[in-house]
Amino acid sequence: MSKKMFTLSLSFVFSLLLFGSWFLFREPQKSPESQNTQKIVEKNSPQNVKEKSSTVNIDTSNWKTYRNEEYGYSLKFPATMKQTDEQSFVDYSGGGFSFYLIPYERLKEKELISISRNDLLDFSLVPFIESGNIETVFHERRGDKLSMLLVEYDFKKEPQKHDMEAWNEGSILEEAFFQCGPDICAIRTYSDQLSSEKRVLFSTLLSTLHSIK
Repeated sequence: MSKKMFTLSLSFVFSLLLFGSWFLFREPQKSPESQNTQKIVEKNSPQNVKEKSSTVNIDTSNWKTYRNEEYGYSLKFPATMKQTDEQSFVDYSGGGFSFYLIPYERLKEKELISISRNDLLDFSLVPFIESGNIETVFHERRGDKLSMLLVEYDFKKEPQKHDMEAWNEGSILEEAFFQCGPDICAIRTYSDQLSSEKRVLFSTLLSTLHSIK
């Protein structure tokens, strides 16, 4: 073999080795689908899930007791609240929150453990959830006798058009669903009232929920 041919062969082999090393160690290009999947994973990673209000010991010894014999449950609520009708509890002190109890007709003879989470959403808010103006987070809560599924509505930027009475950006609305006999009942707060302190208060109220059947 001539010296020229040997040099060319050596250059060719070196080029092959260089290309092979680049091919093996290069960073693979992500497809649009994989990039979108990565964004979804990052959005729903534990680091980006909203942290629930920390548990604080609140004295409930002077709270009032509400009993619903028809649906078979009881709960306690702060003495500053006044029960205005069978479903509504209003706080007049300014330091608490107001809520109401709802035996949804659409959730009659349904089981919480098997129902779709989408079926628990407020139908009037679904268009704003789909448009990104409201974000929702589900939280499971297991009690001694009653398990609950909480839906948190986080109001974002106000849409240009809507038929709601008011829209308060940054407000939080929470709704807790639980099994009440053969049906699913709910405890729902009024929107724009839940500061971090009031969310702890609401969490304490939920801890007093018990079945009486």
